[in-house]
Amino acid sequence: MCGYCAERDATHVSARVAAEPEAEPESSARATGLNAAHATRLNEVSLRGRGGLSMPSVHPRQAARDSESPSQAYLFVREGEYWTITFDGTVCRFGHARGFQHLARLLSTPGRPIPARELAHGVCDPGRRQVSASSSRTAERARSAVTKTIKAAIRRLGTHDAALGFHLGATIKTGVVCVYTPDPGRRIQWVVEDRSTRT
Repeated sequence: MCGYCAERDATHVSARVAAEPEAEPESSARATGLNAAHATRLNEVSLRGRGGLSMPSVHPRQAARDSESPSQAYLFVREGEYWTITFDGTVCRFGHARGFQHLARLLSTPGRPIPARELAHGVCDPGRRQVSASSSRTAERARSAVTKTIKAAIRRLGTHDAALGFHLGATIKTGVVCVYTPDPGRRIQWVVEDRSTRT
């Protein structure tokens, strides 16, 4: 090839290269960003599959409740002239009332029927079976008095803790015989104490 032809071909190649457009900086940056986002997403999926990301599915209050032992979650304690009551993490403190004393007796013996007369007089007489008119009137007076005091106590508790008031209202039956029957679907075990009698 002659010198003139070689010089002409070299000039033609240089002109063609110079004419080709370069990649736009914006397009290159967009591609880089998409690649980074895609890589981050893949990393998240990989971590989730290995348990590396926390995926909460339980309400915080429910999780705290499940982690508590029954002795921490459900307390019905008398301390002198005051009662401290804990239900699902909510703590209430009340002055003494006869209805709280009845509730404490029922909560301490779930599923056991207790005659209203026994609650009213604070004595245990499960073997007593008198059927006289006087005994019937006594039983009726006890039923009326105990029912009123228990329901008043539950209302009082409910004004400070609606969940507790609802629970007791739904699980305590009053009448000639009273009984606390907790929902079998809930893990509730009351700790009932009378610390006012300790020396």
